[in-house]
Amino acid sequence: MVDHQLKYEVKSLFNAQIDQELDYLKGRVKKVSDIRVMINKKFETEFDFLQIRHRINKLLQKNFGNGSLDALNFIQLCEEQRRRIGPFLNIN
Repeated sequence: MVDHQLKYEVKSLFNAQIDQELDYLKGRVKKVSDIRVMINKKFETEFDFLQIRHRINKLLQKNFGNGSLDALNFIQLCEEQRRRIGPFLNIN
């Protein structure tokens, strides 16, 4: 027997205003749980921790790109440079 109701906000309730607030808060508030409380209070929603964390991660990826892809591009650039002009470091 469950003694409480599950409260869950559908992702379609995320809007540009909430995204803008999340974007602002993610650099100023240390804990996602605190951001969740602030968002839920300000917008009168019931987002859970995982929904807020996922949305923040999506915003970070949108704003700064994919770190793994950047690393892969850097490695490919280094390998191309090495083939063209030789190694960067000459160790004797």
